Amino acid sequence: MKKLLCLISSLTLISSWSTSVISCGLFVGKKEINEDLKVTNLGEISDNQDTTIIARLKELNSELQIDSIKLSNTTNSKTLVSSNGNGIYKGSVEVVFSLKVDPSLEIDLNQHLKVTNLGEISDNQDTTIIARLKELNSELNVDSIKLSNTTNSKTLVSSNGNGIYKGTVEVVFSLKVDPSLEIDLNQHLKVTDLGEISDNQDTTIIARLKELNSELQVDSIKLSNTTNSKTLVSSNGNGIYKGNVEVMFSLKVTPPLEIDLNQHLKSN
Repeated sequence: MKKLLCLISSLTLISSWSTSVISCGLFVGKKEINEDLKVTNLGEISDNQDTTIIARLKELNSELQIDSIKLSNTTNSKTLVSSNGNGIYKGSVEVVFSLKVDPSLEIDLNQHLKVTNLGEISDNQDTTIIARLKELNSELNVDSIKLSNTTNSKTLVSSNGNGIYKGTVEVVFSLKVDPSLEIDLNQHLKVTDLGEISDNQDTTIIARLKELNSELQVDSIKLSNTTNSKTLVSSNGNGIYKGNVEVMFSLKVTPPLEIDLNQHLKSN
């Protein structure tokens, strides 16, 4: 009986001690990693090696326990920081950085981007275009490029500034056409008399078309059969419009240089 009482007493003491430890804050559970990793933009670093990134993380986040983290999905501009599974942290944080650029080591983009006609693609979203670029140009480092000035038929590819590439390359493509979604051109091109314009160049006519028809997607049209007073506007085949519309205009007339008649009409 005495042994049983001693055992119960011991268990009571252990339970009481454990409760005290927890209540005193000695028990430590997993912590959200973003509580210790608050500065996520590392600025410019020399390379994207784990040791370099971790050193900068510690420099900028003094509370971060770097022995409790791991890096994954590292590119030339970002990496994912998460727990290494030792029970200290939970969750993950993406951090970004840029690499120091040595211009002498940059590669002309057209050396790796040689196929510039992407053919037919489903849409003109960056992800779709970049996927096709990689498919057709196996050497291209897609983590080192950016797209700009994208239309329904072309985009400009250039370096994202991480020191891998230099220069720019224009690539072209066509979008898959769903005829049921095409719009009658005359729904967006309602003003067909352009008035007086300076010349009959495509750029001049298209600029006036856009000025007078705000809904018109000028990247989706083409001109043909242009004269000094009219042109035919139709779809450029990218799937936005169907049909055609004739528009009229007049050209500004520059009067010939007038000569003072008195200069030619002199008395004998």
